[in-house]
Amino acid sequence: MMNNYLRLGKQYLLILTGAFFYYPSIAQDTTVTTISADGPGDTYSLLESALGGSPLEVPDCDHTEVFKHIEELYDDELERNVFKFYIHKDIDTDRCETNVDRQRNEIKAYDPSPDYLKAIQREVVTYEWFFKIDEFFQPSTNFTHLFQLKAVGGNDAANPLLTITPRKGDPEQLQLIHGRGSNSYTTVTYTDLSLVKGRWVQAYCKVEYADNTGTLDVSLKLLDGTEVLSYTSNEIDMWRTGSSFVRPKWGIYRSLNDINSLRDEEVLFADFKVTEIGACPAWYEDADGDGMGDPNSFVYACERPDGYVQNNVDTCLDWFEDADGDGLGNPEVSQYGCAQPAGYVDNADDPDDTKNALVLNATIAPKPEVYPNPATNTIKILHMEGAENYRVLDMGGRVVRTGSGSEISIESLMPGVYFLHTEGRVFRFIKK
Repeated sequence: MMNNYLRLGKQYLLILTGAFFYYPSIAQDTTVTTISADGPGDTYSLLESALGGSPLEVPDCDHTEVFKHIEELYDDELERNVFKFYIHKDIDTDRCETNVDRQRNEIKAYDPSPDYLKAIQREVVTYEWFFKIDEFFQPSTNFTHLFQLKAVGGNDAANPLLTITPRKGDPEQLQLIHGRGSNSYTTVTYTDLSLVKGRWVQAYCKVEYADNTGTLDVSLKLLDGTEVLSYTSNEIDMWRTGSSFVRPKWGIYRSLNDINSLRDEEVLFADFKVTEIGACPAWYEDADGDGMGDPNSFVYACERPDGYVQNNVDTCLDWFEDADGDGLGNPEVSQYGCAQPAGYVDNADDPDDTKNALVLNATIAPKPEVYPNPATNTIKILHMEGAENYRVLDMGGRVVRTGSGSEISIESLMPGVYFLHTEGRVFRFIKK
């Protein structure tokens, strides 16, 4: 049910003053996962085996008799087995009365699921599946989600990034809704629901996960190839600050606030397919051509951009003269170097280098820093008010730790170079 393969791009060779630097392209691990019905019986076990843990959110326990809300049946049109999701108007709730104003019958990827079903920042993931709603399907004026992409952890995790939702109206619509967080939603496109009622629809959704610079490509087609909905954006917010990963959800999740519009419903699904392409790494600017990258200037790319390298060990910078010895540099007198010259500092904050600010009892605000650095178990953010939410990224640009507070445990991290992002600042530190 799963296939792994590598995708290779170009290779680069850079020659610098007698030294050879070899830059291979990045081999991005690509994992393809398909979940298909194999016939009646053991449906729950099949889904649990594929998604990991207990990925079913079914209202079975709302029934006094044994009732399975997801089962398998043979579909003559597709000529294969499919999944049937069933929901009752007057019995079912959300996970057995966790919420009684809504009802849910869904499957999901979540924490116990395999990593290849959980999208992280900068990864590209494609979701493909088939679905069919009944020709007499009744949506409400509130939500009836058939598909969701939801972040786990971080800010606004409760608000989906993306949903596909039938909606009652004149005419009835099938809506594609983008969520920006803080309960802010936009219907980016829609189609007339009558075009898909009683018909199999092939769904395609491709996402590059990133803050504000993410990409999204969605297409819904009938079996004859007729496209009934499409949407593309190359600059869209597809991440939540501080999130650990994004997960897909399929099924029936609907509000009961307009219960008179609803009825018992069934929705058919077939062949869930998730294709995950590993995140492209960070490349660091090498402005001086010495083969060492600037840790504070980087881009994400799957092929090396000109003038960039994959390491971030360049400590060369502009140093500013500190003639009066007050720790503040003269912005008018500087020299570039990889080691701190005597009488120079790394800031240009002195408005008058002839007057010692310390002698004049001027208050010099300590420079925010991470301490200790290098560190083994714990780092602290010093001299920075309001340092709350943070993200820790490795050299490949992957988020490896999120949280809040000024003291951060790094004991579980592998030794290496990392970046701490907090309150608009980036600190480089080394885990020993």
